[in-house]
Amino acid sequence: MSIWHFKDGKREEAFPKIDNVLEYSVQRTPGFRGFMTLLPVDDANKATVLTFWRDLDSLRASEMGILANTVDEIEDLLKGKVIVTNYNLYSSKFMLGPE
Repeated sequence: MSIWHFKDGKREEAFPKIDNVLEYSVQRTPGFRGFMTLLPVDDANKATVLTFWRDLDSLRASEMGILANTVDEIEDLLKGKVIVTNYNLYSSKFMLGPE
């Protein structure tokens, strides 16, 4: 999980760039299983990105590649460093289909 803080009003400019890097990476990075982007409704200058990995080795390798490349791409839009915390997924459930 990574938490991103942006300069005032820059989140909307930064997120298409972040999504592009992630979309590209999901196809080309061994062990990368996907991502979710969470944008708080009460803080327009913050975002959380959840990434999903096959194993810890894949995750560690990504920190040198995907994360570093993404930060380089939007460094001028960030306010401070990206905060990264790693978790093991215990469980999840998503309801798909008609409501």
